[in-house]
Amino acid sequence: MSIENRLLLQGRCPRCAERVSPRLLVQESDCPHCESALRGPADLRTKIADRQLGFRLVGYGLIALASFTTGWIPLLQTGVHLLALVVLHLLVIHSSLKWLSRKRRALTRLTLRIYGALIAVAGFLLNLALAPLVGVAPFVLALVGPAMTALYVEVSIWLVRRRLDRQAEGRPIAVGEWALPLALLLGLVVASLATVTAVYAVVSLVASLDTPGATEILHFVTERTP
Repeated sequence: MSIENRLLLQGRCPRCAERVSPRLLVQESDCPHCESALRGPADLRTKIADRQLGFRLVGYGLIALASFTTGWIPLLQTGVHLLALVVLHLLVIHSSLKWLSRKRRALTRLTLRIYGALIAVAGFLLNLALAPLVGVAPFVLALVGPAMTALYVEVSIWLVRRRLDRQAEGRPIAVGEWALPLALLLGLVVASLATVTAVYAVVSLVASLDTPGATEILHFVTERTP
């Protein structure tokens, strides 16, 4: 990466290295300190979206390995999925939000949180469905686990890039930007209701099974003990 691009990604002018407002950098305006163009050899919005690509690919590979390892124990992969979503969000997506305006950044952060929660609930439902399939679950989760994480990360990066493009063009927050978190929230409510229903069904099924209680087991062992 060139020195100019490195300075731009640090929020500084590529010529005088003074700190500049993220809004001016995204819009490629002139530096208020030295009046030079705030542009580097590569498009800043592209560099923001493509940064840490190698790290993301390595992360997806590690998630696949961890999902396969924990997939042998029912529902344990849910913890791996949640941890992966949080870590990759903090390392890859969080730093890109600073380039947005205050209102657009708050709205985008809210949208990504609801979207991440929706992906997490979907992951839990998948783990719940695969819980009885102990021999199959690790192989399925090794594929689906990183795919669901990548779906969250890559869609989030695409969304931030679209918002950066709109901001660079000086366009106000569109109706669709307000409607998207509402639609995702509706999907989250539906997914949460499905999760509660599925958990209730599993608990009811286990409770209806004719399994011996602790007293019966103790009585059986006592009778067999010489």
